[in-house]
Amino acid sequence: MSIHALSSVAHHLSTPTGFFGLKLWITILICIGLLIIFILVMIFLCYFSSHLRESELMPPRGWDMKTGISSPAVYSGHSDWLGSGRDHVVDMVCKSYSARELHLATNGFSQGNMISSGDHGEVYRAILFDNKRVAIKKFLSKSDNVDEFIEEVEAIWCIRHKNLVKLLGYSIEGDKRMLVYDYIDNGDLHQWLHGCTTRTSPLTWNIRMNIVLGIAKGLVYLHEDSEPIVVHKHLTSSSILLDRQWNPKISYIGITNLLRPKSIARSLSRMSGYIDPDYNFTCPFNEKNDIYSFGVVIMEIITGKIPMEFVEFSRKEYLVEWVKSKVCDQKLDDIVDPSLQEVPSSKELKRILLIALRCVDPEVENRPTIGDVIHMLQPRDLLLDDVSRNSSLATPIYLILTFFFSLSLSIYLCVYI
Repeated sequence: MSIHALSSVAHHLSTPTGFFGLKLWITILICIGLLIIFILVMIFLCYFSSHLRESELMPPRGWDMKTGISSPAVYSGHSDWLGSGRDHVVDMVCKSYSARELHLATNGFSQGNMISSGDHGEVYRAILFDNKRVAIKKFLSKSDNVDEFIEEVEAIWCIRHKNLVKLLGYSIEGDKRMLVYDYIDNGDLHQWLHGCTTRTSPLTWNIRMNIVLGIAKGLVYLHEDSEPIVVHKHLTSSSILLDRQWNPKISYIGITNLLRPKSIARSLSRMSGYIDPDYNFTCPFNEKNDIYSFGVVIMEIITGKIPMEFVEFSRKEYLVEWVKSKVCDQKLDDIVDPSLQEVPSSKELKRILLIALRCVDPEVENRPTIGDVIHMLQPRDLLLDDVSRNSSLATPIYLILTFFFSLSLSIYLCVYI
């Protein structure tokens, strides 16, 4: 090989290439710079989102964290915090109505205005002086402790969520007690499941599943987002009201706290089918008891059957045991309400049945929390949609993708150009 050829080879070998030479250092510097910027942005986003979350969870001005009752100062409530999605201004205090106003609004509590009657009271529809339609619950039992009643009512009044019936105020006259609620004008779930006279139920499968999800969201607010937590204690299909868009509204929130012990025991004893048969009535009613009742309501929605009925020889047949027997015999088609025009897919039916069966597990500790139920109710194929709708998740994901795209592009430019 000639000297000229050797020097030419040496020159080429000593010349930095586009990959191992100077451009590699440029690539490394660019990558380090982008990485530092990305880390700083992520730290800022985490700090900002945590403070935003804290501000959303912080109660409005005038809120007493110890009592859970607002002070008499007017404040603008945060719609997300209230969970209603519509209420932007909250009334100053729980309103006190005169007995005379409610008497006139119900036309003297006439039978024509009576909506329902139960163990502990009667419910009437009414129109107030400002033309607002309300429902008035008139307690049958009498009470002497005014301060205790007002304290409990104000605590209930503070509980606001779009899937809970809103308490507007109260009335006290002597030993008589009344509560004033928002009027939900489309009946209750029990009426639509068991009192519908048409051959085909207007409650389609999708509507029923939306009702289940709405009830679960209301219970999540009571069990996990309220401080202190609120146990419903009386969750039945009759306590689920429906608006004109079939959105469920849980009623009778905290109502048992306003009843005497004897009335509470009598009310629980009449919830046959909704309460665990092994429940000891001397024990306090907790969230897991609400979960059992919710599981029964789910079965009621799926089957169209009542929780407990008398069959031949006056024998009691419980819905929970009936569903379990059908599942064991693999007769799932027999479980679905025959009034449904379109039956769900086998996969969808098995999924919702599994949720219901877990809620009514005989072992109390094995029952899921209502938060677990919410996750089980969410279809897996909606996870990506949830990510795209949730800006707190979508923004970091977008930044990660942008970072790696920029990194790849920088390497490509430095190596090949």
